[in-house]
Amino acid sequence: MWAEALRGEGVPVVLKSLGVGPGAVGNPVSVPHALYVLAPEEDRARALIPQEYQVQPAPEEDGGLPVPEGGEGFHFGVKTLIYLMCFVLMGLVLWLLLLR
Repeated sequence: MWAEALRGEGVPVVLKSLGVGPGAVGNPVSVPHALYVLAPEEDRARALIPQEYQVQPAPEEDGGLPVPEGGEGFHFGVKTLIYLMCFVLMGLVLWLLLLR
């Protein structure tokens, strides 16, 4: 409801489900959602939504590794790096077992 109201006023909004995701069984309307707006639009969005429905901004999560100066190079999250290392390790083990 608030996402539609903000979009109607020209404030870009991202609506994110806080539930288990699209694999859940049941009505997605009963699952809590979060609204995200761009930082420059925050004051405008807060002015349009009554105080009792507002919450403080979520703390920013740092799930990735630092990007090198200038932004060049790849930027992987920690989980992605763990998966890649496991994949490489499994490949190495299979290579050793098959070439004995």
